[in-house]
Amino acid sequence: MAKRIKAKPTSDKPGSPYRSVTHFDSLAVIDIPGADTLDKLFDHAVSKFGKKDSLGTREILSEENEMQPNGKVFKKLILGNYKWMNYLEVNRRVNNFGSGLTALGLKPKNTIAIFCETRAEWMIAAQTCFKYNFPLVTLYATLGKEAVVHGLNE
Repeated sequence: MAKRIKAKPTSDKPGSPYRSVTHFDSLAVIDIPGADTLDKLFDHAVSKFGKKDSLGTREILSEENEMQPNGKVFKKLILGNYKWMNYLEVNRRVNNFGSGLTALGLKPKNTIAIFCETRAEWMIAAQTCFKYNFPLVTLYATLGKEAVVHGLNE
């Protein structure tokens, strides 16, 4: 366990957000020349880290119901080992997805709504939107039916 303090709360109030002690009073700034947009930053990461692990997914092997002290049932997932895609593989999927959306007639500035849990496919879709200049709206099932309908109608 690390003994060095890496983050501290921004105030004494309960639930206060934490900030890195190295950039407590300002945002961290890393200058990567030419990487002034999210798609260019991703391209930089692909060129720098190519065959290194990028997105990992664990297979759901089974689910178990676990009774909580308050009487509620919690679904506990039993997960397998991580299966990794490297940066080059993720980039290939981003390009393939973008080409497919373009072939379907989408053009830059056409808004895309993603209804997906936060997972590898979500990140691939988001990177595609950044690269192809599709504004992105993310909708989650946890928002509830009315909020999802509202988001789609907007």
